[in-house]
Amino acid sequence: MPPNDRAPEDRRAPVAAAATPSERVRTEKGRPAMKRITINPKSLAEPVGHFERAVRLGPWLFISGTSALTHLKGNIRDRKLSKGIENQTRETMINIKRVCEAAGYTLDDIYELRFFLKTRDDFPKVDAVLREFLPKRGFICHGYQGELLHPDMLIEIEASAYKA
Repeated sequence: MPPNDRAPEDRRAPVAAAATPSERVRTEKGRPAMKRITINPKSLAEPVGHFERAVRLGPWLFISGTSALTHLKGNIRDRKLSKGIENQTRETMINIKRVCEAAGYTLDDIYELRFFLKTRDDFPKVDAVLREFLPKRGFICHGYQGELLHPDMLIEIEASAYKA
């Protein structure tokens, strides 16, 4: 089959052999190689699904959905959450901070947050806690309401960070 007639999955950038199981280098013609590093801090529990806690791609850090359960071990349904949206938001931000630090970033490097609330009426309380952890402005934020994975979970937060 001629090169241009390859199946779409064959047109992906080649992946070089990994230096460690958590590192891959993507190369594309005419572009510098960018190393992909997975981040799974030992201070947090294993992810509950088939994903990483975070992936660093060049100067960007993409943090998976994080909650007040992220540092607790065991079956997700058996984990005990703290009560109240303020407590869960604080624990979630501490867990995000742990991921940032494991990757060599700080909370100040965050430029984007996406949070998912069980109850939209909790937004003012969440905003107050976010101000404690991210007192400077200069990031973008998206908020959604929806059902979460654990019946007692009140918030989940994803974050993206950039470090030049």
